[in-house]
Amino acid sequence: MITLSKNRLNRYLTWGAVLLFLLGCAVYLQANGADPSNPRADFWRVVRNGIPGYTAVSSQGHSVLIQDAGENWREIRNILIIGFSPWILGLALAAMGLFHLIVGGDKLEEPRSGVMITRYSLGDRLLHWYTALLFI
Repeated sequence: MITLSKNRLNRYLTWGAVLLFLLGCAVYLQANGADPSNPRADFWRVVRNGIPGYTAVSSQGHSVLIQDAGENWREIRNILIIGFSPWILGLALAAMGLFHLIVGGDKLEEPRSGVMITRYSLGDRLLHWYTALLFI
């Protein structure tokens, strides 16, 4: 195993820090000198304004590439649905808890026998709950 003297190690670390600093400065200066205009973004801004183009489908509204209905849905989703969905979920959980407190759990018709039957394996249960959590 090769060991470096402290003096040599300090020299390598110093030069590495200087080179890293200079590289960071070069990236910063290059980003400042670049043209901030993105041609793809400019294209999509033009398309977004509803300028019609050519399409082989001849029905009404198909010549416009981006429809406003999608933008309307996005605004409704961002404002109403995302804002109120945690409250709706909380109210649903509270309603289920209140129902359980009032009605109670199911009562067994017979007393417990003490025999345990494995209905699902551990892997099946983990997969079930993992999938269930993905839907929340």
